[in-house]
Amino acid sequence: PPLALPGEMLTLPCSDIANLTSSVSTPSAAYLASFNTWLREDCYQPVLALMALVIGSFCVYDGPRVWQTLFTGAVAVAAAGIACYEGGQHDMALASRAMLVVQAVVIAYWATWMGFEGTQVVLGALLGNVAAYGLGGWARFVDAHLPGVALSWYTAGAALGVLVVTTWRRPLLAALSPLLGGFLFAAAGGALLARGLAVLTDEEDFSPLPPADLPFTGVAGALLGEDSPAVLAGHGLAIGFAVLLQADRVGPRPPAVIALVVCTILTAALAALGPECKHLDGPVRCPAWLKPPKDSLWQWSVFGCFVWSAVTAASAWRQLGRPAIAAGGLAS
Repeated sequence: PPLALPGEMLTLPCSDIANLTSSVSTPSAAYLASFNTWLREDCYQPVLALMALVIGSFCVYDGPRVWQTLFTGAVAVAAAGIACYEGGQHDMALASRAMLVVQAVVIAYWATWMGFEGTQVVLGALLGNVAAYGLGGWARFVDAHLPGVALSWYTAGAALGVLVVTTWRRPLLAALSPLLGGFLFAAAGGALLARGLAVLTDEEDFSPLPPADLPFTGVAGALLGEDSPAVLAGHGLAIGFAVLLQADRVGPRPPAVIALVVCTILTAALAALGPECKHLDGPVRCPAWLKPPKDSLWQWSVFGCFVWSAVTAASAWRQLGRPAIAAGGLAS
């Protein structure tokens, strides 16, 4: 094809940037849709579960020590996915697409590693905003009558997230790592064990393990219940309580450990009560957030949440009690 003129080349990025204001198709929505499709492809499920198991094991063992490597690697993987998607959208040859992906990975990894402190500010704002959204049902209701309330609430959450991540990073990671590592360990372990048993026995149902053909995202999502944003916000509050209780090791460890696992135990209890919803078909009906997605999946939700709680408690007891938490309470 003929080469584009300089003026035409300048308009190409502008046409892509214009999509940012489109409510129908935005780059972020396209990336998420493509990523979600890739996550659900059956051939990648064992690899995804194995990667989650490895990452979860590192977090369970010593999350604060490996955090910079894990975070930098995650940014590089995200850059690789975006580059691969864009290369496919522009019909680039395989060799050119591979070069683009390698370039994106190298630049993203090096930039994140060298500017790690700055990326943590962005991460704190993102986490605070997500937490505020999960707990912002009241703000969205009020915003319908008083515009600006929801945005102010999200802004306050982002500011609080930046403050917490930059000021209490070490104790925050000591509380976050056991919870995240336990989640990945339980979800990946359940998925791999179910698929392994299915290959050995040619059966599909291994309750309380998840169905062998369930995508890894479904296996992990069952541990978060039906109202995932609210559950994630609850875990965020639990992490905040654990940090306040144990940041300088003034308080004992048991309350901080209990604070970390209480939301997971409540999720398991709600999942166990879910099958009883079918009996409520009269004037009193079961709320939507209590109904299980599948009749057989609630068993995995209960079992997986208890495994998650046990792994989290054991890891948190070790990581929250390390002297480095006291020495680095206000440092990374």
